[in-house]
Amino acid sequence: MQFFTTPTNGGYSTLRLVAIISRITSLITLDYCLMLIVKALSIKRTFAVIAINISFLLSACGGDSSSDPTPNVEPRIISNFQTSTSAGSSESLVFKIEASDPENSTMNFQWSSSEGALGTSSQTTQANSVLSEVTWTAPVCSDDPIQISVVVADADSLSVSYQFALVAGAMCTSAGIQPAIQITRTSGEIPFHVYVSSSDTTATGVTNPYDQLEYSWDFDDTQSEGSFVHPVTGDTVEANTDQAGPEASFVYRNPGTYTITLTAKYQSGNETLVNQTSTTVTVSDWSGETRYFDPEFGSDENAGTSTDAPWKTWSTLVNWITAEDHRQALIKRDTEMPVNEMLWQTQSHIRIGAYGSGAAPRLTAESEISAIIRLASDTTIEDHVYSDLLLDGNNGSSPSLFYARIYEPNAIMRAVAFLDMTFVNDDPHGAEDVTSNMITIQNPPDGFIDDVLVWNSTFIRNHSVKNGIYAEMQGHFAVIGSSFSGGDGNNIKDHPIYPATVNHAQYRWINFQQTHSNNFSINSASKAGNTLYYTLVDGCNITGGQNGLDFSRHNSSTTGWFSDLIIQNNAFHGLGNPTQGYGIIGGSLERATIRNNQFYDIPYSDIIVGKDGDREVSLQLYGNKIWKGAEPANSLAMLDFQDVFNLSMTNNIFVNEGVTGGSTNIGYYI
Repeated sequence: MQFFTTPTNGGYSTLRLVAIISRITSLITLDYCLMLIVKALSIKRTFAVIAINISFLLSACGGDSSSDPTPNVEPRIISNFQTSTSAGSSESLVFKIEASDPENSTMNFQWSSSEGALGTSSQTTQANSVLSEVTWTAPVCSDDPIQISVVVADADSLSVSYQFALVAGAMCTSAGIQPAIQITRTSGEIPFHVYVSSSDTTATGVTNPYDQLEYSWDFDDTQSEGSFVHPVTGDTVEANTDQAGPEASFVYRNPGTYTITLTAKYQSGNETLVNQTSTTVTVSDWSGETRYFDPEFGSDENAGTSTDAPWKTWSTLVNWITAEDHRQALIKRDTEMPVNEMLWQTQSHIRIGAYGSGAAPRLTAESEISAIIRLASDTTIEDHVYSDLLLDGNNGSSPSLFYARIYEPNAIMRAVAFLDMTFVNDDPHGAEDVTSNMITIQNPPDGFIDDVLVWNSTFIRNHSVKNGIYAEMQGHFAVIGSSFSGGDGNNIKDHPIYPATVNHAQYRWINFQQTHSNNFSINSASKAGNTLYYTLVDGCNITGGQNGLDFSRHNSSTTGWFSDLIIQNNAFHGLGNPTQGYGIIGGSLERATIRNNQFYDIPYSDIIVGKDGDREVSLQLYGNKIWKGAEPANSLAMLDFQDVFNLSMTNNIFVNEGVTGGSTNIGYYI
């Protein structure tokens, strides 16, 4: 349809009418606007008729639908999927949602759940839609149905939500499980570490809750540095939530109040019994004095109280930090500090660490000293943290890098932590062996050393002799997320880790690497006729040396045993360097559980356990995978059990290819 006019005698032009009417369209209706146009074009003047598209005038009144923008609408749900409407304890389900957007804009998918843990969602673009998928892990137990939902939003934030069918989780039925947390301490200043244990947990009708219940920990801290690469699986694990088993440790690096939660679970037939308990720790900021050191550009004439005016030398650091309690020395990164005297420390509440960016500061022994750092006290010494440092013994100039010993029978040493450290030494193997243990912790029988943590640290032993760590102490010793390489000493007494007389020990996520000559990766010793309780070895890569693990009495002239020992989720392989090649030797056991481990490329027996003295052995073996090839020809039986009368074996897999050579025996029992 065409409309007409424009004036010929000074009247209103169509364009001017449009401009006038456009100014008032926000105040009038469409009908009234059109009436004004008609009235204006009917003025009693002489007009020349011209052809004008009516939509041009209607646009002034907002009446042309073809010129209006299409209103945006929210995305549309096309389909949905969920694996199930029920989930067992910690079971994973998959949820999917398919959506399209009429405007074909980018869509964002926000998943949420009332309980449990959602993984990272993935999106797949299809012809006319997008499919979003997420994996959800159920909580250990839940008293209420669980809601999983998703919100789909377009580029203009218009959204639509969808709630999946409720999921019924495992009921929180305790049925006599009473979890209990034993903890080394509940308050302190950063960095602050704790050792926790579930050893006091009880369960009705369960004879050995320490190894028969499943335990998991939540340390309520997602900000601190606690990510590790699992040396067996290669997965990233979080110390905050991924520590499984009755023993655990954690490092808090930020002030705050945290709730540590222990979950205990027991499978009774088809019923999952679960209960939880918690305890609180309070972590404060550092409140002591701090001095800064720059070995390159500092000056001992400076104040030392800021990074702009740092001190310079090791001797100044030694004199200052040994003078009083509650002091912290920070050394600039990417520097090397010559060490020409031993730091002999008797004070408490001490920190030595690093500041700035770059590589850890290197402390290099430049003189012949017995150790770089030594702790010794005849009373009480506690709360020491050494972090982000590289201690270099410089080819045996300092045979031991860290040495701690108490001398008086009633003296106490506790709460010592090594965080993110590197220890390096080498031995020229001249006329005599000059190196010793990288870390030595030793006390007389009547003294007391407790709560030592080695966290995310690296031990590069090269041709050094003796041990990476020798820890003769009473309790609560942990090595977490660390690595050991090298070592070239006595193949009987040389071990990466040599703990003795320790109750409550844990070795988690440790990567044992190639050596020159080692005996056991971990050689645990008992003595003085005592039974040592509560040891956990979890998720370690055990390889490179002569043998794997040993739990036996200290020597033939003493007696001692181990009980409540758990060895789980480890890989034993590539042993027999330079000789022998046993996976696990249990020479002095009372009760041990070996579960969910892998054994391969081990020339001698994978597991050898024997009765020692008058103590009967209780051995649980399940979920293990053991493989033995045809070589070498002198290989031994996979299992060698001597006088073990209380033996439980379930769900193990044995593969023995010893047909043309080697032992064809899976087990040898006497």
